[in-house]
Amino acid sequence: GDASSSTAAPSAVGPAPQTNMSASDLATMFTTGLPAILDKAENARLSAKVAKFDWTIGFSKAGPDCFLKNILVVNGEFQPAIRVRRGQILEITVRNELPNDY
Repeated sequence: GDASSSTAAPSAVGPAPQTNMSASDLATMFTTGLPAILDKAENARLSAKVAKFDWTIGFSKAGPDCFLKNILVVNGEFQPAIRVRRGQILEITVRNELPNDY
């Protein structure tokens, strides 16, 4: 092949990432400034006046400090991220699944 060949050279970083986002989702992302990595439910929560959360508090065996033990978790996650916007009202429903002796 000569320099005028129409065959593209392979990319050093691989193929472009694919997205399942619709044109509407992309438009929302660009007009609201919400990151593309957030799912639709989280985008909706960030856009709403009231951010609603349903939390189940319990224990799980884990070792965040390299020592396996029971740790408190929210919806099965240790220290989950809570994303809200300034001025939003938070509505949090908590289901306590901790033992009575805790």
